[in-house]
Amino acid sequence: MGFLNQLSIIHLLWAAMVFCQYEDYDFEDEYEEADHQHPYYFNPNTHAEVPRFPFPAECARECFCPPSFPLSMYCDHRKLKTIPNIPILKGNPFSNMQNLMQLNLCNNKLQTMPPDLPSSLMYLSLENNSISYIPENYFNRLPKIIALRMSHNNLQNIPHNTFNLPNLLELNLGHNKLKQVFYIPRSLQHLYIEDNDIESINVTLMCPSIDRMNTNQLTYIRVDQNKLTIPISSYAFFCFPHIRTIYYGEQNVNVNKSTQLRTAVFRRFLTPEEYEEAEENHETHDRETEEDHEADYFHPYLQ
Repeated sequence: MGFLNQLSIIHLLWAAMVFCQYEDYDFEDEYEEADHQHPYYFNPNTHAEVPRFPFPAECARECFCPPSFPLSMYCDHRKLKTIPNIPILKGNPFSNMQNLMQLNLCNNKLQTMPPDLPSSLMYLSLENNSISYIPENYFNRLPKIIALRMSHNNLQNIPHNTFNLPNLLELNLGHNKLKQVFYIPRSLQHLYIEDNDIESINVTLMCPSIDRMNTNQLTYIRVDQNKLTIPISSYAFFCFPHIRTIYYGEQNVNVNKSTQLRTAVFRRFLTPEEYEEAEENHETHDRETEEDHEADYFHPYLQ
């Protein structure tokens, strides 16, 4: 493959990304901003110099390729039901993108998971689609996934070990139709399963065994707008010794009325050492400016 084609594919990994603004969560007053899911922003630098080529980039018919950015392709909010055909790529659109790290296909009408994604993928966003199931062993070929977002779909069941991903840090399955929880990997730190149909949290499904030499890293879980009537079992704190916050919020126990558990937000107290570290991190954050942040959708996990 010629140098220009390789360079086009490298730039196309950004073109294939469909950026959308992540919805802000509506919490109660006592729910502090620090507990929100971190905001992600995409601020393209319109002053960046664009390489000049003697030929125009080929554009998928369903998408938009701005003349000022000939190597960019935007497919967001196009009501896509399938991955568009990209003329410059032969065969499957993503199978040849062996350096693809981020893919955002939110706000479309995809009904199935995108096929043949490359093993290099680390960040996948499929929010606001119509995906109803995840094929068994789908993620076996994606061991590097760090953040997976599939909120606002039609998921009902999660096959066992679907998310057996050794590097997964964030999993967002909020606003689906899930009826029960599922196994989560030991690496996971943030879990979002709000606004589903979950009536109880079976901790043993999430954590089948306890390994004190290799503990679960979960620190935050959001379960509001489900159908819970009692808090999560205290066994969860043996399985997830690092957990800091469980956000219960309001629960949809009755058809026409939402109720609130006795504890809307569970917070685990920090040790003096942890508190001091948190204060140092907070002071560092206060000194940061907008220029310190990369314009990237998955900024908190992109190092």
